[in-house]
Amino acid sequence: MEAPADIYTACKHDVNMTAAELQKWLQTEESKSVGQASGDGERIGHHSGERIVEILGKKKADLMPDDQAHMHRVHSYVSRHSAQGPHDEKDAATSRWRYSLLNWGHNPLKKWLPWRAAFAARIPTARSPTRSKGCAPLTAYWSSLFPRLPSKLA
Repeated sequence: MEAPADIYTACKHDVNMTAAELQKWLQTEESKSVGQASGDGERIGHHSGERIVEILGKKKADLMPDDQAHMHRVHSYVSRHSAQGPHDEKDAATSRWRYSLLNWGHNPLKKWLPWRAAFAARIPTARSPTRSKGCAPLTAYWSSLFPRLPSKLA
């Protein structure tokens, strides 16, 4: 098993959905329709998604050994299942493969841009005291490219 710091980083990379996004997804019929039965009426992946929502609500320092063990399971599952992919990419959006990964907190269609927030934080905005006169068009351009940035960065 990987060291706790390594598994934390790996799981943070794999789980590319927010707790709110995952919780909303877990309420859908599609979410409940995929995965292996656990014997208690709920699917294993669906139960895992609920556990991931709990973990996402914790600070790193508050994670318990069982949380870290689940994060390791999430990393293993997402790594293995992502590699299997759908046979036809045009069907990926509605595939059982994607639905299963969504249950584990990973949206394979979502672009992972780790540099996005760090880069955008450097872009001057209208609220920035150092904003020069010509930055408004640049800010609008970057905002159109990255519409999901938190308002404090956009």
